[in-house]
Amino acid sequence: MARRDAMSIDNECEALLAFAEAFLGQLPKYRRSDKAYYEKKARTLREYKAPTPSIRLRGLKMGVGDLLEMTSDLPAKAVSEIDANLAAKGLRTLSSARQGL
Repeated sequence: MARRDAMSIDNECEALLAFAEAFLGQLPKYRRSDKAYYEKKARTLREYKAPTPSIRLRGLKMGVGDLLEMTSDLPAKAVSEIDANLAAKGLRTLSSARQGL
């Protein structure tokens, strides 16, 4: 398996963070928790540090995976709306993230 360079891993981390932040920013519309709750989750992901870029990416994928799992019960209409908003920002959709990080 070919090793990936740190820049491509950093780019993937940033894309994952952009998705997570935009996704979390929309959840107050569909959940009872207040906006500050989701802002804290996004901040926690953004501030996550690891000894190497590849370990950071693995950790971010786990964190985003947890977010996907905790929102697996969102109604189809909500998922469609979130997908449209994410796609309009040029980000991966919730549906595609659920199919695999």
